Formats: sequence, C-alpha cells, structure tokens
Amino acid sequence: MIRIHHTGDAMAAARAVERRLAETYGDLPVQIITGTTDPRQPPIPDATGWDDLLLVVFGTEALSDRARDAIAMELDRSASDRRRPRLLPVSALADRPVPPPPMDTIKALPCIGPSDAELTRIARRTGALLGLWTRGPDKRVFVSYRAADGALIAEQVTGFLQAQGYTALRDEEWLEGGDRVQLEIERRLASASLVLLLDTPRANESDWIRQEIDGAIARFVPILPVVLRTAEDKAKGPRFRALRELERWASLTADPDPNGVCRPLDDAGLRTLLEEMENYLSDVLRAQMALLENARDSFRRAGFDATPLAGHGGLFETSRADEGFAAIRVLTYCSPLPPTFHRAVEELKRFPRPAGGHAPSPLRYNYRIFLHQDPIPAPELESIAKAVGMAEEAQLRMLDPLGLELFLRRFRHITGASA
Repeated sequence: MIRIHHTGDAMAAARAVERRLAETYGDLPVQIITGTTDPRQPPIPDATGWDDLLLVVFGTEALSDRARDAIAMELDRSASDRRRPRLLPVSALADRPVPPPPMDTIKALPCIGPSDAELTRIARRTGALLGLWTRGPDKRVFVSYRAADGALIAEQVTGFLQAQGYTALRDEEWLEGGDRVQLEIERRLASASLVLLLDTPRANESDWIRQEIDGAIARFVPILPVVLRTAEDKAKGPRFRALRELERWASLTADPDPNGVCRPLDDAGLRTLLEEMENYLSDVLRAQMALLENARDSFRRAGFDATPLAGHGGLFETSRADEGFAAIRVLTYCSPLPPTFHRAVEELKRFPRPAGGHAPSPLRYNYRIFLHQDPIPAPELESIAKAVGMAEEAQLRMLDPLGLELFLRRFRHITGASA
C-alpha cells in the first residue's frame, strides 16, 4: 500500500498525487493519512512489505505528530534491517527542496503546481522504487560496463543515479578467470534488483559481461541494456544476442573520443536514461502485481495457502492437505520479464540453491511452475521444453494464467467432491 502524509499547506498537492498514483497503479491501494487520530483510520503505517511506501508531501508547515511517528517508525525499522527507508518525500514548494527532519537526508521530488509532468515523474519514481523492492530490501542498481570504452560514462551514470536517491554501484570487471570470477558475479547479483548494462561498442568483447548476463537472466534479475551507438551507426538493438531476447532496451547516441572511449552523456541523455530505467521498473511492477494476484487467486480457489518467499517478489510457495497426512507443495515463479525462459527455468529447477554443490531434494515440491503472462506459440514452447528437459522433469510446468487455471482444476474438483 502507498500511504500519503502531508503538511497542512500541501493538501492540494497530496490529493493530486493520490489521484495520479491511483490512475497509474490501479491494483495498488493508495491512501491519504490525515494528521489527526481517527478510529476509522488504520494505525500508524508500517512499511514492511515490498509493495509498501510512505510518501510525504511537504510545504512550510510542520508535519503532524501522526506523520512524524510514521516516519520515525520506518527510519528505525530500516536502520534495524540495514536497508534504505521506504520513504519518498515530495516538495510542494519551489524554494523548499529539502524535506523537514527527520527525513532531511532523503532525496525529495518536486510537485510544484502540481504540473502534469511532475505528477508523471512522481508516479514513475514510485513505480521504480516498488519495482526494485520486488526482489527484497535495499536492493541495488548495478551499472555494468566494459572498462575499455565505458569507464567515463559508467562513473557519470552511477553518480547521477546516486544523486537521484538510488543505491547505484559500478560493477567493475575482473581480469582473473575461473571460479573466483563466477563467485564474484553470483555475490553481486544476489544483492541486485536491476542490472543497467552499458552496451558500448566494445562491451561485447567482455567475457565477464557475458557471464553476468547469463547469471542475471538465470536468477530472474531484470536487465536493461543501454545501447550506445554513434549517430552514423544505423544498427538497432543490443550487441549481445541474449539481450535481444529481452525485447526492451534504451538507445542513446554515443560520442566517442579519438581513442574510442565514450564521452559522458549530456543532460538530455541522462534524463532519457533515467526515464527509461524508471519506466522499465514500473512496468516490471505492474506485470508482477497482475501475475501475483491472478496466481494467488487461482491457488486459493483450489484450496491452497500461499506463502511469499523472502527476497523474491515473484516467488511463492503454496500448499494444501491431501489424503491422510500428506501435503501437496507447489513452488511458483511469476515472471514479469519477457521470455528469457531457457536459463530462468533452469534456475527454477534448482531452487533453492543447495550448499556444497549437492542437488536439491526432488521431494521438496510436488510441482514447480514457471508462470508467464502471455501464451507461448506451440512451436516455441516445444523448443523451450526440449531445451530445458521438461520431458525428464515430472515436476516442472510452464504456464500462462489460463494454463494455471486449467492445471488447478483437478484440485478444485477434489475439493468440491469432498465438501
């Protein structure tokens, strides 16, 4: 839920933000919290879930005790959990860009007027933050690049995102090979919510980046390629074949120096990159919410209890009693990303990753379901099934929402017969 607090002189701006968020994310509840304690209102907001956010619209007046209590609670909880606060301050005045204490260290967005462009920006930032949090608390944007021609622009982009309030880090290459590189890639991806890959002219020479792409796809980490080409280069899309499957990328004009190193972007380029990244994360959020809600409803109708898995916004377990004392357990992953199925399904087969290299127990789940939004044409599905070895995996299913409904009919029939 998005809960909005505001100072008394920022009520009109808060109402405008509420309307825009409700229009943009219809399935996500948005509620304005008044400054007074009212038994009809919920208790002090506690932003604990990946889909929770405290949005504070401020002017010159003081925050209410209720708003300060909510902010303090979230700041204390985030410090205890060692994560970034789930707070988004919004300024309603041009001459007041810094939010009041205790959130004065958090980047605020303007909502002056408020204009349509600023409301769109607030909605986009909200969706981007929630899209990042689908993978767990305090996740990061990793800027991946080829040092040979992308070092300057990577440093610029990382600093720009940090100035915008994101936890952004440059993902530097390692020159050593072997297991150490693979372990380092896995460690970095474990704390990433997005890989922002700077696809410069020499990026596809890097084996490190290829391994990182494979690892991110396999671990369901979204990748947004930022394709940098000269104005004379008429080619389209990423230079990496695996990234073309993602069907989503940003394209910017690169300006290399005499040594072939990409020069930093101008202000317009940085704004475009930020909008593309935030739009992408907002789309991830929308797809995730729709798939999760549909999937959980389908399982509930079939008599299953659903439990989300910490750190994985789209991964959850469901279970229900079977005959006697037995239980049926199902692991489901709702994929909001385009069909990079081959490697992602392999990861689902191995979840949870066992320690010491041992294979996971096949008895942990009766079924593992990879749920995707759109139906897959039969020839493509047959090709994927062959590639991931579905014929040898009795547990594994690849389904769209209609396919999930059909799959669960057998369990609803059993429930109905026993009722």
